[in-house]
Amino acid sequence: MKNPKYIFYTFAAILFVLLILYYYYSPITIFINLLLDPNLPLNKIFSSTILGILIIGIIISILIPELISRYSKVDLSEDSINKISEKINPSEKVITRLLKELEEKDKSLEEKNKEFNALKDTYEKVMKNTSKDKKDTQINSFIANAEFEKAEELLLNRLDNENKNTAQTYFTLGDISSLRNDYSNAINYYIKGLELDKNVYYQVQLAELYGRIHKYDYKINILNELLNENNDSNMTHYLEGYLGATYNQISDDKKAIKHLEKAIELYKKYNLSDPIFELMIYRDLSRAYYLNGDYKTSLSHINTAINIQTNYFKEDLYSLADSYSQKSDCYSMLGLFKESKELTSSALDIRKKVFGNDSIAVAMTLVSLARIISWQGNNKEAINISLDALKIYDNQKIKSPLDLSMCYHNIGYYNVQLYNADEAIKYIKKSLDINKKIYTKDNNYIASNYTYLGAAYSIKRDYQTAIDYLKKALIIRKKVLDNNHTDIAATYCNLAGIYMRAENYDEALLNLNEGYQIYLDKFGENYHSVLTSLLNFGLIYKYKGNKEEAIKNLKDAKNKMKLQPQKDIPNIKICCETLAEIYFYDKNFDEAKDNLEELKDLGELEDNTLLGICYASIGFENQSFEYLEKAYKILKDKEGYEESCKDIQDFLDLR
Repeated sequence: MKNPKYIFYTFAAILFVLLILYYYYSPITIFINLLLDPNLPLNKIFSSTILGILIIGIIISILIPELISRYSKVDLSEDSINKISEKINPSEKVITRLLKELEEKDKSLEEKNKEFNALKDTYEKVMKNTSKDKKDTQINSFIANAEFEKAEELLLNRLDNENKNTAQTYFTLGDISSLRNDYSNAINYYIKGLELDKNVYYQVQLAELYGRIHKYDYKINILNELLNENNDSNMTHYLEGYLGATYNQISDDKKAIKHLEKAIELYKKYNLSDPIFELMIYRDLSRAYYLNGDYKTSLSHINTAINIQTNYFKEDLYSLADSYSQKSDCYSMLGLFKESKELTSSALDIRKKVFGNDSIAVAMTLVSLARIISWQGNNKEAINISLDALKIYDNQKIKSPLDLSMCYHNIGYYNVQLYNADEAIKYIKKSLDINKKIYTKDNNYIASNYTYLGAAYSIKRDYQTAIDYLKKALIIRKKVLDNNHTDIAATYCNLAGIYMRAENYDEALLNLNEGYQIYLDKFGENYHSVLTSLLNFGLIYKYKGNKEEAIKNLKDAKNKMKLQPQKDIPNIKICCETLAEIYFYDKNFDEAKDNLEELKDLGELEDNTLLGICYASIGFENQSFEYLEKAYKILKDKEGYEESCKDIQDFLDLR
């Protein structure tokens, strides 16, 4: 009977019969009967003893082999071996059990040896990897739960005690340090790992960390070395693109454009299909051309990027907000401030939704919005928005020096526009201090600081200090930018403005002409900076006493400004006021009156006294009661014009 159930039932039946017999003949029963009857026969005592021994023997012979068979089997699953490995060392005890089990089977010696060796190899392989696999699982779990100290402790223990100085251990330690924003330690671990294994991924990671601590020279060197080593591989396009993006970070737009254009060329050459790569490259190209001052090409590339996003990444709102911001910057530089503000407001709404109101992304968008509002002429509101951004930056655990620097610089710029010189100098110098720590070489950001420090000192009428700062900016920009870069043009124009205030009109004209020619050659005659330059030519010629040239440039500037999609009201006002003044003192009252009435129609005529005088002058010249009545209405309440009003009233009474 091989079925365990039948064995059990048979054994139970026999045992039941024996137990009944034993009850009647057991030593306990006999002992009790002896107490009651001392004359109990000897044969009963003997038969009872024999029966007890027989029952015990049967029980042992049936139960013990079953127990031995059950508990001497070896479970060769990996889980079981892992449990064994924690309790048994060395492994020979387990191997001995394996051999014993094989010997109980009916096999030839050759088959026994073959299976034994296979089982031994399996066991030793599991034993060899069990400790490592278990620890790796623990390490991954600790990292996933942000328990970086525990993960680091296990890895360092592996290096110190297990003598496993593997590259991957160093790389993982570097990853942990990077996650903890401990970039210096992360760099050290990556370097140690790369000494053992020139892993391309971790070389790129090392370059990225150098970028995060603003050591861009180190980052660029690593990427150039990788590019040379992988010149014929299909990853070259990626390295070219990454290198171009890095040059964008240091405002080297020429090199950025070179590498990014090469990246696109290689991408097309290999017939690759990677929408993420395309999106990033076109956005970086847009940024590079923006830095280069070619805003139309920049706008074209960011439109391409937005089309890619619309087709492939509709749900990626964060990335879409970045593209909106870039497109907004292009619109601003092309004078389309209304469109720029709308796009930036859309980007702000997205970032508040995705990241919350107190995120760095929201702060950066507020900085951009403030800049646009300043360009629209509302610098007080721009300062308030920038201060809101500054509060967000200050509340971050990890400070972003570049963002802080930009925010300080912009607040300084808005104060320059409001003629708050001391506040401007305070904030711009904060920005300059940060930039000098970040950048080891002269940089356009530093040049921008110098430019607006010059403007602030000009407000204080410290013209020589202002000129010195502007010349420093010009030297840097000529060194790091193309000769026709818009920032060089802006620096020339700013120098012209300071020379004009210092009444050095010849130097003012020379510098203004340099900037004007760059703007004109690059963007054409209707570009807003070209029109502003015409206005400034008119002002300089007025101060020099050249009325004809002054009128020519001011009229040209005013008429073209009025035709722009986004009218530059503040500068149109200056043109009208200046022309009215020139015509008035030249006794051309009709032309003076026309320019002042233009201001009135725009709602920008803050003081209509001069218009009243023009009306009076025209009225007396032409004996026009209409104009005299207009003059009287304006001047009758003006202090100091009592006699003029009496004369007007006398003339009107003649009617």
